[in-house]
Amino acid sequence: MGKKSEQTYEKILDASLSSLSKYGDRGTTFQTIADLAGVSQPLVSKYFKTREAVLPIVIEKYLSTAGWYIQNIHSKLSCPFGNRTRIAGIIRSRRWRRSLIGAISAI
Repeated sequence: MGKKSEQTYEKILDASLSSLSKYGDRGTTFQTIADLAGVSQPLVSKYFKTREAVLPIVIEKYLSTAGWYIQNIHSKLSCPFGNRTRIAGIIRSRRWRRSLIGAISAI
């Protein structure tokens, strides 16, 4: 990925986080992301095949800065399959998804 493409991708990820925190996962569309990023909708779909593909990538990007939050969740769950499985289960839970998006947005 070239420097400009990388900058565009980062801008789209940041806009995705903003859209998720403002509109939630159901209200976030390629158009809302594009509007917030200042790019076209087809450009967003170039980077993400589906709307559902956005959330895991945004969360993974911000996991390092939201580590304190993940550790809190991790301590409340017991799962023999490791952190990725725990995080995937949390993401599937609407309540935790809203809380996680809110915590990441506050960073």
